[in-house]
Amino acid sequence: MTVPAQPDPPQGPQPSSGRYSRTGTTRLLCAGPYLQARFRRRVVEELVEHDGRAVAPSVGVDVVPVLAHALRARKLELQAGGLIALLWTLFWLADLYGDGFGWMTSWSLADAYGQSYTERKFFLPTDLFEEGDNVLRYPGSGVWALNYAIICGLLWLVRNVSGRGTSVYSLDGLLPAGSGWVRLAPLAPRLLLALYWAAALAALWNASANWMAVVFPLLLVIPVWRHRSAVEAVMCDRLRAEVFEQEPREELTGPEWLREIGLAIDREQNSGIVLYEPARPFVGSGRALKPWSLVMDLRRRPEAGSEPLTAAGVLNCVQDRLADLGRLPVPPSGLDRLREVEIDELVYLPSGPPRHEVDHGETATTMHRLASVGEGGEARRHFLRVRVSAWEHQVVVSVLIRVHTQGELLVLEVVPHVLDPLKPEFGLVDAIVERGREFPAIAAGRALVTAPAAGVAAAFSAARSLDSAFRWATRHAGHVRTPEASAEGAAASVREMASVRGESPLQQMDVSRYLRTIQERIGTGALQALSEKGHDTGQLEQQIIQVTNGGVYVGTMSGGAVATGRGARARADGALQQVLGRQDAR
Repeated sequence: MTVPAQPDPPQGPQPSSGRYSRTGTTRLLCAGPYLQARFRRRVVEELVEHDGRAVAPSVGVDVVPVLAHALRARKLELQAGGLIALLWTLFWLADLYGDGFGWMTSWSLADAYGQSYTERKFFLPTDLFEEGDNVLRYPGSGVWALNYAIICGLLWLVRNVSGRGTSVYSLDGLLPAGSGWVRLAPLAPRLLLALYWAAALAALWNASANWMAVVFPLLLVIPVWRHRSAVEAVMCDRLRAEVFEQEPREELTGPEWLREIGLAIDREQNSGIVLYEPARPFVGSGRALKPWSLVMDLRRRPEAGSEPLTAAGVLNCVQDRLADLGRLPVPPSGLDRLREVEIDELVYLPSGPPRHEVDHGETATTMHRLASVGEGGEARRHFLRVRVSAWEHQVVVSVLIRVHTQGELLVLEVVPHVLDPLKPEFGLVDAIVERGREFPAIAAGRALVTAPAAGVAAAFSAARSLDSAFRWATRHAGHVRTPEASAEGAAASVREMASVRGESPLQQMDVSRYLRTIQERIGTGALQALSEKGHDTGQLEQQIIQVTNGGVYVGTMSGGAVATGRGARARADGALQQVLGRQDAR
């Protein structure tokens, strides 16, 4: 595939992009890495590990602060995971060699008070190791560490399978209660945890050699407590709605190569040039809806002049009709998302040159735009993008429009997409902020309850991140020679990673209304362009678009008609009269 020539890239850093840096969607996505480990890993992998891969166009989101918070969340989890791994190592060593700690294994409350729980047939794991004449062999098999590790693993597994998240910061108590097995599944491991504590306390009463069974599970609470406190501090001090709207944008700091990634993201996320892969050209636009196209013969009316019809002329008429939506009368409520419609032009270029060699400046964008309008080629493609954001950017309708002429043919292509709402757990940042920093006793109790599963999550997170962080450090420090990262178009969008299919009925109604309105404006704009250049519009008036359940409607619905049933047809003469100002119907 031939890549159009690129102008020389600009020298020096480009200005930061803050177009969407203070939107509510950006704030929720900044909270996501602390609340969902998988989302954090995917953000870091897509934006940092694949540093030769272009960034998808942003829709109501500034990606740079999201990445900054993802890296901070990873650092916090690495710290917690490292400390937990150290404590677990000491736990195993103490359990294996616990009888060598001198005075710590020489006293017994059971002897002091004359009551041993084993005399009441209270089973303890250490009872398995009685030898000879009831001489207790002190722990030397790792029985306490093994039992506690199994219970922690079960709690983490249940939390993962039931969809309660795998991040170190547990959302228990904030997520709605599940039903059926989701509610009952945690009961078994929690019962085992209670039995463990009963057995550990009883064993410690009998012999101080079992001190590690109580001390280390309590010590393992400390890293989780520290991590929870750090996350809550970020939520309250940086991601509170009022603070987020006023504070400067979170920037990428650290080594130069990481700051360069931030500059590249700023250049690309709101650029008029989009680098794409042929297999996934519209990454970032959302879930693809059914596209539609129009192909018609250009027949000039006898009395018309000879001025040619161009793709730019058709797009200008369509753009004017769409821009009229922003001039609609203000409703009594003062809120109409169609009045905030965003219209811009994009040039899609196939990936090829390294991302740092692609000029996203205004001059280069204008050059590509002027050269690509009306092109019918396969590589470089020009689109008019229409976007309507609703529900605090939770639902975004995007429509890409392409027009080109091929001889005596007019080709109009329309590709609609919709971005689904964010995952519900991302919105829990407001619940955490509202709860605020808890009293130390309450925070310690919550950490004690969540520590077993959170500790396992922290260990897995640290293991996954440590290898990646080490490879980055050695690569960018120059100790390891690696080939230059291959140029790629975007493979995933940060906004799409956080989306979940499931619009409410009201949101579905809004999406349908926005799409129908945009489609109507596209039709009337095309009619206006044909008429102004003296072309016959009869064929376009009769063009119909198939819709759901066998019903069809004319592409220009204002004053039009609807026909239902198989093979039904309808005409929309009224729409043409409205656009062209004619007095009589054709």
